[in-house]
Amino acid sequence: MKKSAAILFSILLFSCTSEEPKETKKEPTPQEDSTQAEVGEKPMEEPKPIDSSATASYEHTELPVWFVQTELLEGKIFYKDYLLDPRMQPHYLQADFNGDGYLDIAIPIKQKESGKKGFAIIHGNTGDVHLISAGTSVKNGLSDDMGYVDIWKINTEKVNSPGLDEDSGTGKNEELLLENPSLQIETSEIGGGQIYWNGKEYAYFHQTC
Repeated sequence: MKKSAAILFSILLFSCTSEEPKETKKEPTPQEDSTQAEVGEKPMEEPKPIDSSATASYEHTELPVWFVQTELLEGKIFYKDYLLDPRMQPHYLQADFNGDGYLDIAIPIKQKESGKKGFAIIHGNTGDVHLISAGTSVKNGLSDDMGYVDIWKINTEKVNSPGLDEDSGTGKNEELLLENPSLQIETSEIGGGQIYWNGKEYAYFHQTC
């Protein structure tokens, strides 16, 4: 009887003093680790390098091929002292502004030294460059900086409403009579006028303000 009690006591003592097995920590698999990264804080993205070819995309994708192939462009430098300035929509306009039967182009430009803005009209037949503002005065122009202009389009009207300046029109009632298309420039909700070829040079006809 004493022997049986001793055996039972030994069994109870062993079961109470033995330690429970420790739980082995499972290392996360690569797949589990990536899942935790998704739900946690996102890692900072590395900065992307600047695409240097984008600086020339305006010339090669927006301007007509015949103009890009002329000697007027050298990178983004236009006509020595000016930069192409793609601030307008559309980026360029084409029409026969001087009536010689050849397509001409008008582009927005900016004077490098002063930053003054304006336009250049290039005659397609001769390649002659005519500067409109951008640090250069234009006949009857209001300023040598047309950075305020945010709308431009081709005007094909033969008879244009009288301007604000007296004796500025070419018709009997001071309206502007045109044989060729003109470049219409405006400032939003204010107005503007026409840049037109008078047979010798480009002039500005102010219509509204």
